[in-house]
Amino acid sequence: MQLMQLLTVRFWRLWVQRSGSILVETALVLPILLLLLAGAFELGRFMLANQKVSALAASMADMISQADQGISESEINDVFGAIEHVSKPFDVGTDGRVIVSGVIGTSGNGNVVNWQRCAGAELDVRSQIGAQGARNVTLPGSLDLLDGDMAIVAEASFNYEPWIFFGFFDPQTLRSSASFRPRFGAMDTVTNDAPASSC
Repeated sequence: MQLMQLLTVRFWRLWVQRSGSILVETALVLPILLLLLAGAFELGRFMLANQKVSALAASMADMISQADQGISESEINDVFGAIEHVSKPFDVGTDGRVIVSGVIGTSGNGNVVNWQRCAGAELDVRSQIGAQGARNVTLPGSLDLLDGDMAIVAEASFNYEPWIFFGFFDPQTLRSSASFRPRFGAMDTVTNDAPASSC
């Protein structure tokens, strides 16, 4: 009997004691908070990567379309040199690809890819509008070109791999494209003054 009373008294003291309750509650809630924090970090990183890919496509098309009096291989290579700066903190040079195409409208063959240049890693990413020489191509945003009109189309892709949830989510290829019309004249050919960044 005395043992039972002793156990009851000790159990009652343990039940009324609240000094360790904060530690227990923290131990229960902390993993959930860390999971939420990690998820917010990964979601923010994914959104930033998507934004960088969109900005990269728009920047490449915009810079090339501003070339004065046609375009040369060295000018295209100079623009491709900006990929690293536009895509920071992501490395599109090793985990992505940029494809720039000069598309001309024709009356008989629709839109034709006159020239195409690529930079970045050799991913299994092909141009969504077609390879050099492709005919009747559809441009981003259903842009219509009249006979003799030009458009510069840039396509950017990046192989996104999660940092934290790499076992739960598969890597994804983020893609974006942009098109601009040349501002200062025709760009139907590329002047050969340097090694070509061919696809």
